[in-house]
Amino acid sequence: MIQKRLFTVFGGALLLAGCSNKNIHQDMHEFKQADPVSGLQVAIGKCISFTPLTDQKSNDEQTRSFLAAAAAGAISQGVNLLGKALTKAGESKTWSIRGSRNFESMASDFPQCVQVVRGRFNTRGPADEHWALPLGSNWPADTKSRLDESGLYLAGVPEFLFEGRIVLSEDSKAFTIRPVVANYIAPIDTRFLRPSKVRTSALFFAITPPGTNPTLEDNPAAAVSLGTLEPGMTRLYKLDIPNSSPYESPWSTLSSEDTTVPLTITVLLTESQNEQEFLAFMGAVLSDPDVAAAATTEVSNRLIPSARKAAKQVAEDKESELIAAREAAYPTIRKNLAACVSAAEPESMREAANNAKAAMLAYYKADRGTKEKTNKFSPETIDGFRTDGNPNTLKKACDDKLSELQ
Repeated sequence: MIQKRLFTVFGGALLLAGCSNKNIHQDMHEFKQADPVSGLQVAIGKCISFTPLTDQKSNDEQTRSFLAAAAAGAISQGVNLLGKALTKAGESKTWSIRGSRNFESMASDFPQCVQVVRGRFNTRGPADEHWALPLGSNWPADTKSRLDESGLYLAGVPEFLFEGRIVLSEDSKAFTIRPVVANYIAPIDTRFLRPSKVRTSALFFAITPPGTNPTLEDNPAAAVSLGTLEPGMTRLYKLDIPNSSPYESPWSTLSSEDTTVPLTITVLLTESQNEQEFLAFMGAVLSDPDVAAAATTEVSNRLIPSARKAAKQVAEDKESELIAAREAAYPTIRKNLAACVSAAEPESMREAANNAKAAMLAYYKADRGTKEKTNKFSPETIDGFRTDGNPNTLKKACDDKLSELQ
């Protein structure tokens, strides 16, 4: 009886296992491609909706001036509107959605425009079905193929589409995002008791080097207010105007202190239900003391010639101070290295070597802040100059370093 029960149990288990494996194999042959993903995606590179103005620098000139000014392109100075907007969006009747894209500042073509697209996207490549934007959207007929080329594989008509032109300052040390066109087709979301789809929108941009969170306080952001938009509305912006556009973002500065080349552009799109809520939202973002102070400085530099001249003088004075500090450190390095080599006592030798190392660090810090760097020292070479070895080793290290500086 017991054997019969055991046979029944094991037989049933084997039967179930066989059925289970059969079902698994059947399921493996029934995988279906997942639906498109919804979200906000970003492209940075060539312009799509307009032809770049001929009075601007050529692509090659822009690339060279950008790289010369930015050292390797990392952008690190400015006020973090992006982080403030993320925080305040959670406190008000404002919807927000975020996207990002990596790019290389040393690409052959300097980025001319940024496209921000909200909708449904394929993950495996362009959609087979053709789609087109409604008439009057101010985008060319081949917009789909152009977006496909930039890696934005829309599965259908986008819900929001924006293009902004990246404009460099005359000295190539700062950039602004000048809006070109914004198309609003549908909102991020709606509320049951307030079904209206009219939204007042803004875009926040941050460009950061690797390993940097764009919501940190020391990262910049450019803000572009798009105003109130209704579904199916296109907002166009005039480009051929003197100096600057009143709709472009404040300047963000290009820093020469970072040496990383890969960058990430992060974009936050916010939509408020009515103008009053939008004003409260933007007021909360811009009323931060740090933001207000930076904005006041930027406005002064851009609109008041005397302030702009004073800012330029401050920058030139700072450059002169750094060069003077660098030039003062160099003979100090050589003097102490020579003292290290000629010292008879180990204590005197070590003291001279430590003084030389401190002067190397002072030289490096000053050199790093100048426009035209000599790059005579780096953190690696300074750390590699060890002063804790035995006297013979230390004397040789001082002598070798002194020979390098001849």
